[in-house]
Amino acid sequence: LVDNIRALAIHSHIIFLQETHLNHLDYTSLNNILPGWLAYYSNKSSRSAGVATLLSPRVHKAYTVSFPPIAAEAQGHALPLLLTPREPHDPTVLLHNLYLPTGTQHSERLADVLDACALLPPATHNIAAGDINFVDLAADTSAARPHSLSARARKSWCRFLELFRLKETVQPLHTFFRITDTLVHSRSARLDRVFHSLDEVDRQLFQPT
Repeated sequence: LVDNIRALAIHSHIIFLQETHLNHLDYTSLNNILPGWLAYYSNKSSRSAGVATLLSPRVHKAYTVSFPPIAAEAQGHALPLLLTPREPHDPTVLLHNLYLPTGTQHSERLADVLDACALLPPATHNIAAGDINFVDLAADTSAARPHSLSARARKSWCRFLELFRLKETVQPLHTFFRITDTLVHSRSARLDRVFHSLDEVDRQLFQPT
């Protein structure tokens, strides 16, 4: 794990980690993996959940970092970090590291975490990444009962990402990217559905293939 984190740091300035399984009082375990980097935590327990975000010295040189307050039910599942630029004309950035509850019995908990995210004031740029744990189609998971997203949670999710121009017609029918064409167990699941609010011109440049 440590070797993988160090490999990611060669070409990255922000690293999102999920399922850290750190004790709720542990705010030091990741601090010395990458010299000069700082680790930010949202822990739940040593047995489940937990997210951590690692930021490089370059990020800290350009931004100050703060924790927007978020509802208690998001602890260990969502870690928002607001990057405020040191240069007054640069944009603010809201980073959101997510590990959403998984399993059909936790659909409401998943929706509650997304609702908590959606209440945060948006920055100029909003970036969310992590283990989202929902799909739209059964073909995108190996699970017997796919973990879908309710209409209410979907609205919260789109509102959080500021997808105000989102139209279902511009979305893929299923995920473009996958680890494997043969889904045999949970580790072979495809990536979650891709949402975007790009206009026609943007889509000519950025549409996945």
